[in-house]
Amino acid sequence: MKHLQSIKLIEKKAIAENTYSFIFTRPSNFKFISGQFVQFHFKVNENNVTRSYSICSTEFDENIEFCIKFLENGLASNYLKKMKLGSKINISGPFGKFVFKNNNIKNHFFIATGVGIAPIASILDNQLKVKSNLNNDFSLLFGLRHENNIFWLEKLKNWNKFENFQYKLSLSQPSQSWSGLQGRVTSHLPINTNDTMFYLCGNMNMVKEVRNLLMKKGVKTENICFEIF
Repeated sequence: MKHLQSIKLIEKKAIAENTYSFIFTRPSNFKFISGQFVQFHFKVNENNVTRSYSICSTEFDENIEFCIKFLENGLASNYLKKMKLGSKINISGPFGKFVFKNNNIKNHFFIATGVGIAPIASILDNQLKVKSNLNNDFSLLFGLRHENNIFWLEKLKNWNKFENFQYKLSLSQPSQSWSGLQGRVTSHLPINTNDTMFYLCGNMNMVKEVRNLLMKKGVKTENICFEIF
């Protein structure tokens, strides 16, 4: 039997089309490593439902935050949509090995699509803001579809204030007025992959395709860390 802990919803807000930020209270004894996920446990029509969500806050934050995309007719989506402030839900965990690799590699390159940026945000906030990691260089390639899918621009700008961080935001189906980077993340992979640790998070097709492309460039499998959403 998994050990369940109760968390209370204290903030819920839309950050992009069909994408919401949920902030819950953090149990006093709940410890995790930035990049890990928890499982939500709830009931729908007397049926037990379990869903996994990555934590996007850092391991040092007072509360725990989740970035969740609503899926039409999704059990979890509809349940979470109806959650009112002050209501509670059970979680188990943490789980996962999608965490910062504190090895001898200097460059750490993150590739995210959609809400796959959630665990990456936790890692970047932790390394840049909390730990003030100046020994490594960090890059982020963030892929979305349309302008109305864009979120966390303020986060990107705040990370960009650090000299050892840079990012690219690319839209695969932008409007004609979009003047930024265009195309899928596969079109913007780095040319030089030497001495680089890669972190991939997003849908299965993206992760598989990017992983294969990186391996063709000579990146070792142990230098590619990934999580599928």
